[in-house]
Order: sequence, then C-alpha cells, then structure tokens
Amino acid sequence: MKNTVYLKYVIFVSIMIGCIGCQTIANYDQTSYQNLTNTKVDALALLDKANGSYSDHTKDITAFNVELDKAYEYDKGRPLNTITLEIWDKQKANIQGCLDDWKSKGTLNTTTITDYKNQVGAGFDKMIHLESGKNKASQTSS
Repeated sequence: MKNTVYLKYVIFVSIMIGCIGCQTIANYDQTSYQNLTNTKVDALALLDKANGSYSDHTKDITAFNVELDKAYEYDKGRPLNTITLEIWDKQKANIQGCLDDWKSKGTLNTTTITDYKNQVGAGFDKMIHLESGKNKASQTSS
C-alpha cells in the first residue's frame, strides 16, 4: 500500500515538473517587437499616400511589401509562435485587400483611407500587445 501511494506521488510530481517545463507560446523577442512597430508605422504611412495615384507609388508599395515579408518571415521562423502567425496571416490578407482596392480604383478617398488605417492599425496593435505580454524572464543579453 505504501509503495502504491509513493509511486502515485512520484508520478504526480514528475508530471507536474514536466508540465512546468512545457511552454506553449514563444518568449518575448525585441526584434519581433521592433519589426511589428516599424511595419505598423510604415503601413499607415503608405496608406496615407493612397489619396494619390497607385501607379505613382509602386516603388513605395514594393519596398513596403518587402519589409512586410521580412517581418513575417522573422516571426514565422520563431518556435511556438502559432498565435502570432495566425494574426499575421489575417493582417497580411487585410493589407493586401487595401492595396488591391487602391490599385483597382487608382486612388482612395479620405474616408476609405481612414477606415483601412484603423483596420491595419488594430491588427498590428493585436500583435504588438501579444508580443509585449510574452515572458521576458527568459531573455538573455547578447
């Protein structure tokens, strides 16, 4: 009887120690945070230009898309980052929708630009908030 209780205790403690070591979300990453805040600023600045001709801003759009892809790929390469990537996927689709609308219409009116900026800003804010709330205790200095 004592052996059974002791064995159950050892198994319970082992499981608890194992669960404490289980991590389900990536740790905070300063580079990711910086990428998100920079890309948000760049996205909103690009949308401010949407009252002008799309064709006049193709270089800006191309450069922005490269920076957007870099930030996404950085987060994609991080382990345990599924939640952030789910938001990223929605955000990228949303941004692409804005750019497609701008391209098809040539220019966008102020109301549409404001609506798009609010949507894009909110998407980035979700990711920024998620990143800033991640565990910072495991960070090591380089």
